[in-house]
Amino acid sequence: MSWNYARHAVLEALKKSKGSAAKAQKILAEQALSDNRLLAELAQPHLKGIIAHAISKVIYDQTAPPEDHPEEPEAIDMPLDTFGRELLGALKGRNTPKFGQEDAAPPTGHKPASKAHIDAIKKMAATHKPMPKKK
Repeated sequence: MSWNYARHAVLEALKKSKGSAAKAQKILAEQALSDNRLLAELAQPHLKGIIAHAISKVIYDQTAPPEDHPEEPEAIDMPLDTFGRELLGALKGRNTPKFGQEDAAPPTGHKPASKAHIDAIKKMAATHKPMPKKK
């Protein structure tokens, strides 16, 4: 299958969108829904991956337990003002990271650098010669 038809459609979409790739994508997507030839030319290079994804999804759907989606969400079993206070209380906990303050985050389990490691890094930095600037 030739790529010329799809290439022409892409160029036209880019013209219509004044060079905006995001707008051109929207234009092409809408056009491909009603133009089978365009859809086929766009999808053809990716057909193996599309088919593999579809098969994997059906296999997964057959083996996965069915999801339980209630018709209506369960009501909160507490007054709304209590819910809000509990939510805010959870966010102000001791281990809650605070924007711009790394030490407020829970410990990561990393050991601090040893004095020997710090000295080695400083020694390497001291012997480093900067590269000459390009003219």
